[in-house]
Amino acid sequence: MIRFHHWLLFVILTVLIPIYGTQAQCTPRADWTNTYTVVRGDTLFRIAQRYSVSVTDLAQENCITNTSLIYAGQMLLVPSTTTGQSLTVRLPNATSVYDSPNSSVVLVPLQAGNVTAIGRSQDTNWVFIRVANVQGWVWSYTLEMDSTLINSLPIVTQRGSIDSGTANSCTQTLPSRVSVGSQARVLPGVPNNVRSTYSTTGALVGTLPGETVFSVTGGPQCAEGILWWQIYSGGMVGWTGELQGASYWIEPANLIDTSASITVRVYVLNVRNAPSTRADILTRIRFEEVYSVVGRLADNSWVQVNVNGTIGWVNATYVNAVNLNTAPVIAQ
Repeated sequence: MIRFHHWLLFVILTVLIPIYGTQAQCTPRADWTNTYTVVRGDTLFRIAQRYSVSVTDLAQENCITNTSLIYAGQMLLVPSTTTGQSLTVRLPNATSVYDSPNSSVVLVPLQAGNVTAIGRSQDTNWVFIRVANVQGWVWSYTLEMDSTLINSLPIVTQRGSIDSGTANSCTQTLPSRVSVGSQARVLPGVPNNVRSTYSTTGALVGTLPGETVFSVTGGPQCAEGILWWQIYSGGMVGWTGELQGASYWIEPANLIDTSASITVRVYVLNVRNAPSTRADILTRIRFEEVYSVVGRLADNSWVQVNVNGTIGWVNATYVNAVNLNTAPVIAQ
């Protein structure tokens, strides 16, 4: 009987030793001192991107054999972030870039994509980013950044800006009539092409039919004798020409002036590029701010307002409107 017990113990140890031996090979690196808690929708690839490591390294350091299998609430070891270092992060949805935290001044509507996070506000609610020739402030919740990454950024106080670049003057007969932050309109007749860059060889992004009103968000730039402006219209971002030689193609938009106005009665209200909760957000307005009305839907459910030159739609449920019926009905 004693021999049987010894034999049984030998078999158990023989089976367990390889298991423990395999686990012993998975030893986290000593310099990975931070942790990250997996949230719903995370993937190992996305987490690895955030911390600038490979999926293989992240999996090995956390003893993960199936890189497709992680779960919400799981705690992973991740590398330490260096305070003061800029980070490339993802903006999953369109948002607005502001000139400073808690400001209502929008520099430019920004489409989804990668941006460089440079700094943050002291309360971590805002992140200072740069993309292309634009730098400014976005709400921290609009970026795919956890609190560890946000806190690793330095606290900055600088204002946002749009770099005008070089070669901003064209030899032309006519003076420019628009500016960054203004509204412009395509002259009646032939549509304007919108391109990915300020060149007739740039990829065609779309067209602006005659009399289309749009926002001027960047520029000017001169190329091929054309004075170019970066524009935003209905989710489309690109460059279009104002003039060439003695010919204008766009003009300042004479916005409809009505006696109607709205007062915001919620803390933050989205201003969208169309009367729908699924439309892109152009900017946000805040409690007790007052704006003029330039249009409305026939049933008064949505109101078109002028927010410091940005024309967009707000849901009438969240505002107090005055003289709303004097504003023109906008067909949709």
